[in-house]
Amino acid sequence: MVRNVIIGLVLLIICTGLGVLGAVIYTGTQKTLYTSKVVVRVYDPTNVTSSTAGRVDPARLVPLEVSYAQSRQVSDLAEAALKANNTTYDHVTWTGAADQDAISVTCFAAHPAATVTCAEEFASDYIRIRRGDVSTPLVATAKSTDGQIDKLRKDASVVQSSIAGADPTRAADAIRAALAQQAAILDQITTLTQQANLTRQQAASLAANFDIVQHAAVPTSKVSPTGSRNLTLGLLAGLALGVALLLVWQQIGSVLRAQHTASGTN
Repeated sequence: MVRNVIIGLVLLIICTGLGVLGAVIYTGTQKTLYTSKVVVRVYDPTNVTSSTAGRVDPARLVPLEVSYAQSRQVSDLAEAALKANNTTYDHVTWTGAADQDAISVTCFAAHPAATVTCAEEFASDYIRIRRGDVSTPLVATAKSTDGQIDKLRKDASVVQSSIAGADPTRAADAIRAALAQQAAILDQITTLTQQANLTRQQAASLAANFDIVQHAAVPTSKVSPTGSRNLTLGLLAGLALGVALLLVWQQIGSVLRAQHTASGTN
């Protein structure tokens, strides 16, 4: 009986030691990583012009923007810039909550400073792309309106030349008609100019929704590997295995003793 207890305790100690050793080895193979986060606003509720332009359902807005942020267009642009800057990173994650008007990018890297550079780059490239997405069509519309205005100004100049070259004593009716035509053209120019300005304001307002509200900070502690956690898990795993083997050994001992007793009785 004493021998079985001693053997069981030895098994328990060995298994516990193996668990701790495994945890140490596992921890040593893990990457040492630091992390830094940038928070990006994707909608500004105080932006009146943007608000009146309509808004995506809040429950859909953040997941939609996270999917934009995870696109190859953003990652390719950021990776190219980081490579040119000789900045290396492990990976990035984009997250966001449906009840907020912001998403965040978290960068994991082996060097603290690299996490800041990486997170800021990804956030800036996402903002640049999204601002372009929402404003480019409106800016194009405004430029098209500018073209119409330029044409009307040329027409007004032609009419003005005809008025200046007409003899007021012989072409009074023609001059009055030309003046009316010129006034109509100038009214059109005024209306289109207002439209172009409003379109540009709307483009700028929509683009302003996207902005950094929390910049990355240099991390002071690493997030991986977590040595204490791994050691604790290894210790618990070793203890569990040791207890299991101890119970098995006791069960085997009980069976052997029962067989020995039965054979002695016979």
